[in-house]
Amino acid sequence: SMGVDDERAIVLATGLARYKPLKHLDISGNDIGDEGIAALVSGLTIAANTSLETLRLSRNPFTIAGIRSLSTLIQSERSCLKLLGLGSIRNGDNEEVAVILANALTNNTSLMNLGLGYDISEARGVTFSKLLCDTSSINNIYSSNHTLEVIGDLEYDRETTNDEVLKYLVLNRNTRCLNPIDRGLVPMCKILIHHPDLADM
Repeated sequence: SMGVDDERAIVLATGLARYKPLKHLDISGNDIGDEGIAALVSGLTIAANTSLETLRLSRNPFTIAGIRSLSTLIQSERSCLKLLGLGSIRNGDNEEVAVILANALTNNTSLMNLGLGYDISEARGVTFSKLLCDTSSINNIYSSNHTLEVIGDLEYDRETTNDEVLKYLVLNRNTRCLNPIDRGLVPMCKILIHHPDLADM
């Protein structure tokens, strides 16, 4: 712990707005609440910080209100976050947390690792599965999230135990490894999984 509370987080946010080359920020295990999280998000988004790739915030006492603030950062077109470590959310409804994060990640094309301090339950699995592959139509599959590769407890290197979600995360990861340049292969693979008849056309 560095003794960072809301007041110091606000000061830190001012510095973040001015220092754009920062790539990694780990302020886990402090005393940052919702006000501090909101300030940090404001500092990063208003200043259009386009270099931050890693943000670790686990073991801080922010609540679901802080998650709502962070969703703004996730949705920012200029965000290039690749890893976001959140841990467990204090006094938070994990189902609602999953919905907020899934909605924020719908059009995100940078985040690859999402750290949550709990396993993905059946209900949360449906939420994240739809994010990764919305099978309601071919267009929706194509518009799903094809970037996210890990959902789980990043501190303990433990990935989600939900099989359906894990299937799509592995597909995102493996397809990128096979061809890191052409990201269009991922949605095509998902489309063919659910519409194998298209392979014969």
